[in-house]
Amino acid sequence: MLDDLERRKLLDRTVIVITSDHGMEFDENGLGFTGHGTAYSELQLHTPLLLRWPGKSAGRVTRRTSHNDLAPTLLTGVFGCSNPPSDYASGHSLFSDAEWTWLIGASHLDFALIEPERVTIIRPNGYEVRDKDYRLGPHRAVRERASGFGGELGRGPCPYRDRSPRSRLLPRRREPGDVARVPSVLRAGRRGIWDIAPFHRDG
Repeated sequence: MLDDLERRKLLDRTVIVITSDHGMEFDENGLGFTGHGTAYSELQLHTPLLLRWPGKSAGRVTRRTSHNDLAPTLLTGVFGCSNPPSDYASGHSLFSDAEWTWLIGASHLDFALIEPERVTIIRPNGYEVRDKDYRLGPHRAVRERASGFGGELGRGPCPYRDRSPRSRLLPRRREPGDVARVPSVLRAGRRGIWDIAPFHRDG
């Protein structure tokens, strides 16, 4: 492709983007997750992203980025869009220093709040908290942060299920301030899930 663009004298005025829509997991963590769309693990979420941009020197971006950053990168850098990216996108230009401290992931059945050190998966019947290696972790941090929402997230006992293929039903006792069900948030739809983000953004 590069040879063809160069032959047609288009290489120096063409932006090339190479990426993927998902990663691929082969049970590297020993949790039974394979393929894609089966977990919100780093192995399934991490994708390659390669840009060749005429006039810009080679470099490596090590901060956390997202596919959401592609639209503002192209609109500002190629199409000359001058209004702030926040007017039309949730991402930032890849040539800025902006870094994501959290991301929202979603499947047909659930949502996930993805942070560098943990993943909080919100399901119709409860939630899971997993660490950066996608192993089930303690819930105290989520319970303490969510308690500020009062009754919006709902409370009460809820079976807590490890969704890995080697899962078993884990009963959980009720504790003060426990977050067990999220019916009102789910009834609010996608916007309700986004409203959870600020409660993790601060720390």
